Amino acid sequence: MAELDKIPQKQSIEIELVKLDENVLNSITELNQKAAAIIQEFGKIYVRKKEIELDIISMDEFLVQGQEELAATNKELRDILDALDEQYPQGRINIQDGTIQ
Repeated sequence: MAELDKIPQKQSIEIELVKLDENVLNSITELNQKAAAIIQEFGKIYVRKKEIELDIISMDEFLVQGQEELAATNKELRDILDALDEQYPQGRINIQDGTIQ
């Protein structure tokens, strides 16, 4: 039996080609195209989502800055009004003509 193991043996594999049915091939082609279109849309949505996220970050930064500016403006206005109130207690300011009663 050891002698038989030393004999080279030929192995061959036959590959058979079969033509796919035209309907099956069309279905595969259409589905591949549909999958590619969906993937492309996913890519567009991903890019747009990232743009929106950057816009939101920018808006948040603007809101924070705006809130800080509003607080500073309101403090400055309050300081002026408090100083006027010390000088003219219970005074009413007419902004249109610049008078105080």
